[in-house]
Amino acid sequence: MLYQEKPVGHDNGVAKPVGADIARKSDTPREIFGSAITRLRMKQSESQATVAAGVGCEEFYLRNIEQGKENLSFDVMYAIVGYFDMLPLSRFWLFAECFADTKGSDVSSSAG
Repeated sequence: MLYQEKPVGHDNGVAKPVGADIARKSDTPREIFGSAITRLRMKQSESQATVAAGVGCEEFYLRNIEQGKENLSFDVMYAIVGYFDMLPLSRFWLFAECFADTKGSDVSSSAG
């Protein structure tokens, strides 16, 4: 068979698997934020391109945010959290911190 279905966790709109199945550190607030965003995006089966367009940023910038590499502004944070209907921010951070505490080593990075 030439075509095989990709395992769950793969965004069929991209060439390589997306990160819900790749372990990543969650040591800093940026890493915790990025991990939680990746988790929410994967739960809704949305691509980085879709979320980035909805938030109003570039895809590479969102990818770096998910990987904990960007020092993002409050406005960008608010836009991303609002996109996932997790406002107020305290609601999002409760989710993010609980997720990091219980599954920190299972959180994934986004391949891009």
